[in-house]
Amino acid sequence: MSGSSLDGLDIALCKVDLDLKSKSVKMDLLQADCVAFPTDLQDQLAQGPQLELRSFLELDATLGQFMAAAVHQFLERAPEIKVDFIASHGHTIIHDPVKGYSCQIGSAAQLAAQTGLTTISDFRNIDIALGGQGAPMAPLIDQVLYHADVCVNIGGIANLSYSNGAQRVGFDFAPANQLLNYLSAKLGSAYDDQGKIAQSGQVHDSLLQAMLEVPMIVAAAPKSFDNTELQTVFLPILNQSNISIADQLATCVELIAITFKHCMEDLKKVGTFDTPLKVLFTGGGAKNDFLIHRMMELCSLDITRVKISAEESDMKEAMLMVLAGVYRLSGMPNLLSSVTGSAEDNMGGAVYQAKAK
Repeated sequence: MSGSSLDGLDIALCKVDLDLKSKSVKMDLLQADCVAFPTDLQDQLAQGPQLELRSFLELDATLGQFMAAAVHQFLERAPEIKVDFIASHGHTIIHDPVKGYSCQIGSAAQLAAQTGLTTISDFRNIDIALGGQGAPMAPLIDQVLYHADVCVNIGGIANLSYSNGAQRVGFDFAPANQLLNYLSAKLGSAYDDQGKIAQSGQVHDSLLQAMLEVPMIVAAAPKSFDNTELQTVFLPILNQSNISIADQLATCVELIAITFKHCMEDLKKVGTFDTPLKVLFTGGGAKNDFLIHRMMELCSLDITRVKISAEESDMKEAMLMVLAGVYRLSGMPNLLSSVTGSAEDNMGGAVYQAKAK
């Protein structure tokens, strides 16, 4: 899994026990790592949406080869374990379900050929072809593994999911680390450690209001965000704000916290929940103490924070891909129509067999 923050390739080695009759799942994270991208590859990925076709295809193959080498080195640390398959999300270049496509690169053919392992990729496009958003996928693992009332994943984009009693519901709700890390980089830091810089700043109401009025923020679910569109819309608003970076960070934190508050207010309308509401925060943003503090402080419901290990929180999306791969090979839906808005639950994933059977 490679996210929009471009901090590296997340790899998770998991053991999954799936009971096909009861649909119960037990999942253990055995080993995990985040492999940093070389600077030149990181730069190419950042420029991916602007590349011409030949360079784009070359980047797809190059990333696939990098991923295969990373998997080789990763698995050398666990030579006693037989690996059944690789499930690869790849790196999203563009996501536009309205126009009928989503593109993740990191050639699965290269992965399969160079590792000798069956590789599953392209999880999103069948859902989009069925009229859905193809995202978010995280509600699948929320539904199967976690027992929180609300699961919030804060990566480059923040999404959440919950059960309304009949089905799982989930959607993207705000830009997150993509904006926070962009601003932190201007100060020479990869990220705002624990949100300390944001905490030192002041919220600017005019900037906050401009971001809150962006159509994708106010749109109703089902909805998913495109990284490129976020950059096109939000970065100019920030760059034209003419205030300090600390103040911009504080305002972006407030944007995430307020949109979360609105989501929780909407949640109150779909049914009654026992309080305090159990909320699980995962992803890189879960380490941003100031952000989590503001989200919980502004929330209109009494909530308590559910804790899981730091490693599992970091690797939740990589673990999600493993689970989606298990479901794909077992013939079970891994994208939920109640989340994506597609015509039906569906089974995403193109399978590359490394060797003929």
